[in-house]
Amino acid sequence: MGNGPADFLRLLRGQKHDFLNHLQVILGFLQLGKPERALMYTKEVATKIEKNGRLMRLKPPEIAFQCQLKLEEAARYQVAVEVKMETEMDNLLLPGEVAAELLERAWDLALAALGRKPEDRELFLTISETDEGYCWHFNTGADHFEDGDLALSLAQLEEKAKECRVPFSWSLYPLEFSLWLPRKE
Repeated sequence: MGNGPADFLRLLRGQKHDFLNHLQVILGFLQLGKPERALMYTKEVATKIEKNGRLMRLKPPEIAFQCQLKLEEAARYQVAVEVKMETEMDNLLLPGEVAAELLERAWDLALAALGRKPEDRELFLTISETDEGYCWHFNTGADHFEDGDLALSLAQLEEKAKECRVPFSWSLYPLEFSLWLPRKE
């Protein structure tokens, strides 16, 4: 899981950098006499921030923090992440640290499957509530694996899920996988 204050500061620095960059782009459009483009860009940025910002409402906070770290990592590797979040996971049974560690491995597998190259890559993540618990479904669309042998990462995630008593399913080509985190009754 994250390294506490060091990772928190890295996230804040990255967000500050992104914010200043967005302001410079908007200012540039205004200076060029393109207020419509400035408005469109502002709306695009606001939508993106709002979508990814939903992950900050996840409970417990360890999971929300882990997701923010992984979104930042995905951005560094130019991987777009599309999140569909249907629950805030209010009644998670697992302790926050345990769930965050398990989900960190899931994110790592997904990002490795996409390859860490600056090509057009997108990760689709759906977080929903089912009868089995909270389902985290990762769809990488990756049908080849450039970041070394993913068999070991897949086996480690499967083992960690088993240790946590979390159902896990996956399919290759393209790589998709799901974890069902238990909820309190």
